[in-house]
Amino acid sequence: MPWWKRVTGSIPNASKNDLPDMQDHSSLTEHLRTLKERPGVASDQLRNLLEYRAARHDSAASIRLLQTLVLKYASAEKDLYRLNRELLAKQERIEEDLAAAAEIQRSLLPRKPGDYGPLEIEWMFQPSAQIGGDIFNLIRLADHLWAIYTLDISGHGVPAAMVAVSVYQALQPGSNFVSRPDTRVAQGESPQRPAEVLKALDAGYPFERFSNFFTMVYLVLDTAARTLTYSNAGHPRPVLLRRDGRVKLLKRGGPFIGLFGIRLPEADDGFMEEQVAFRPGDKLFLYTDGLNEYMDPDGEMFGNQRLHALLKDHSAESVSAIIAAVRAAWLDFGRGAPPADDVTLVGIELKA
Repeated sequence: MPWWKRVTGSIPNASKNDLPDMQDHSSLTEHLRTLKERPGVASDQLRNLLEYRAARHDSAASIRLLQTLVLKYASAEKDLYRLNRELLAKQERIEEDLAAAAEIQRSLLPRKPGDYGPLEIEWMFQPSAQIGGDIFNLIRLADHLWAIYTLDISGHGVPAAMVAVSVYQALQPGSNFVSRPDTRVAQGESPQRPAEVLKALDAGYPFERFSNFFTMVYLVLDTAARTLTYSNAGHPRPVLLRRDGRVKLLKRGGPFIGLFGIRLPEADDGFMEEQVAFRPGDKLFLYTDGLNEYMDPDGEMFGNQRLHALLKDHSAESVSAIIAAVRAAWLDFGRGAPPADDVTLVGIELKA
């Protein structure tokens, strides 16, 4: 089949008035020049073909072929413009939905200010996208008992946020995850041990079902006994900042949540826990790896050492002032580089 038959065909949504005067060589040349200046309209092959045919405009068949080709690409340009507008409209709707979802996720965070008894709490929260996989909460179990946790779902965006919200719902006050099923804290019984909470979550959120694993630290704070009991599932180690400026890292724990079957040899149930003193003036800082692994434009990492030094240098200040100092240092370090991961830092102080 001759090449010119393969490129001809019916041209919808176009008329002869859309064409230049094919009998006028200067008009045709000007139209081709305009076409060449708009690379999105015609391919190199078409432009070469048009130029070749324009140079041989002595044939009526060539003129008809030029008319057909110009109409074809004029119609294609209109279709492309319409499709681009439709895609932009859909993208705007998706962004509006994500922004609404982000507002809902932020509404799940603890209220600030709030009634936290003898505790002062402050935080910074910066998702890498409009919604993310970091979440934290402070749950009042009884007058003197509080459950505190931070978690970081693997991945980003909608899938990670959905798992994070699911875990948040599972850890509501009165659920079997935070309270023993045969007792209630209000009756004078103890809440679930942190290691038991992590064990239950590990069984309830298998990777095979959710295609995500997550790190988490879960603590129970007794303000009357002035103790803090915790267990850590692969999460960055919380920093306990003593009133005198000493720093203690809370290291006890186990593997990631969701990788059921992977166990530490020294822990029968897979998760170890530890109880430490938490006295007035002591401060506790929980964070996700988006903070310490944040990189500046040169590829340098913010790092645990820098974070721990900041916390220690500002240890005499309130948790609000310490969080503000870390945030300022973090922003200055990054020089405007967007975070590649969600960033969370939570500070808690037991007041006298």
